[in-house]
Amino acid sequence: MDEKGLMTSLEQTGKKQSGLLRILVIVNVIMAAVIVTAFVLLVPKTLSMFGALQEAVTELQELSSSAQESMDGINEIVGEANTIMNDADQMVKDANQIMNDNAAGMQQALENFNSVDFETLNKAINNLSDAVEPLANLANMFN
Repeated sequence: MDEKGLMTSLEQTGKKQSGLLRILVIVNVIMAAVIVTAFVLLVPKTLSMFGALQEAVTELQELSSSAQESMDGINEIVGEANTIMNDADQMVKDANQIMNDNAAGMQQALENFNSVDFETLNKAINNLSDAVEPLANLANMFN
């Protein structure tokens, strides 16, 4: 190759590289524009998302506190219900004891009632009636 051919070849290679360099610069400018646009769009969204996230965390903490207070109230109600159930159980035991005590007295009364000799009682009543009837007749004469 002669000098002229070499120069022509170098010129063509330079033009090709110049074209590729222009394309590379254009692609880099477009990529930079995309990155800057994405950054401009994403940063405010990200900041607003962090603000919303902070609000959500605050609300969650308040809700957790409220739930804890509710659980404390429920535990207190359950404790009071247990106390009421224990008191009711004691009342039933006391009522049962009273019934057992009264049952012994009732049993004694029934035994006393069953030991009464009704035939003798009826005879005594008839004898009393026979004795009082003449006195009643006598009292009626004075009236």
